[in-house]
Amino acid sequence: MNFCSAENVNRDRAKYLGLIFAIAFCTFLLENQTSIFASILKRTGSQILDVTDADVWVMDARPNISSKPRR
Repeated sequence: MNFCSAENVNRDRAKYLGLIFAIAFCTFLLENQTSIFASILKRTGSQILDVTDADVWVMDARPNISSKPRR
């Protein structure tokens, strides 16, 4: 079966080049979106790490953290 499909692709150069281009383009988009996501996470974390001169961190005394699902 693999031989049949490989031979069909090799006979039609336009289909082969279209397939290679589509795979390369999808790979580029995947890597691009991953790097954008990583950059956003890095920027968010760096804003927190840049504040080193704070004497007191103010938080909610009783954060609402529960394992029960909200309704």
